[in-house]
Amino acid sequence: MSVFTGKGKSIKEEMKKREAEKKKRQEGEKLDYKKIKINRDLKKEGDSIRVRILSNEDYTTYESHNSYEKGILPTPCINPNGDGENRCLMCEASKHDSHKELKPSTRFLFAFYDIDIEMIRYIDVSYGQGGTLMDDIEEYEESLNDVAFTLKRQGSGTKTAYKLSPILKLKGEDQAKFDKAEGVTVDENFFEKALYVKSTNQIGIDLENTGFDVEGLLGYEIQDDSNNEADAKPQDGDEVDPAKVF
Repeated sequence: MSVFTGKGKSIKEEMKKREAEKKKRQEGEKLDYKKIKINRDLKKEGDSIRVRILSNEDYTTYESHNSYEKGILPTPCINPNGDGENRCLMCEASKHDSHKELKPSTRFLFAFYDIDIEMIRYIDVSYGQGGTLMDDIEEYEESLNDVAFTLKRQGSGTKTAYKLSPILKLKGEDQAKFDKAEGVTVDENFFEKALYVKSTNQIGIDLENTGFDVEGLLGYEIQDDSNNEADAKPQDGDEVDPAKVF
């Protein structure tokens, strides 16, 4: 038995093969931010998509800052006890009366398989809305492998809710799309990849745009960020919706 695994040009070919496989895996891990967020498709009452619930545990929570009145969309709390470039300026600003509504609150992220687009997507909802979706999943827990669901937006504004309702029967091509997700699982790092977390500097810019004196009140000097990553990330461009605030 030889301890050698290759010879001459065959080694180079094997290296090329491994690099190609690595590149393919990495590309497979990229998320299509233009499609991945379900909220973009549920903008008004009655809007819905069809989903397969891959398991009864594909959801998580995070602490968020948001203000409908000030135009701040849900922004993950990065580090309430941090300092320097790890400070959460939203937490600090929330201690001032003018921005007290920025106090962090809990939000949910749920992952579902969209059977029409044929990909895993997520929806970002408030604490109360998340509780309703958890109840729906628990109610149909024994049927998740057999039944597709309609995820529908109900109400508007602060009365918005999201409801999962079973689809009694899928036909033909629709059933094939549902079956295609058999064995598909949500990657353990899916939510971390999907949820864009802003830097301290980007948060400072958001606060400054609301009229908050970041440097004067918090002692933080905002750096030039003309190529602000936030402009290209998944949460930007969403409509400011009071349903995302409460």
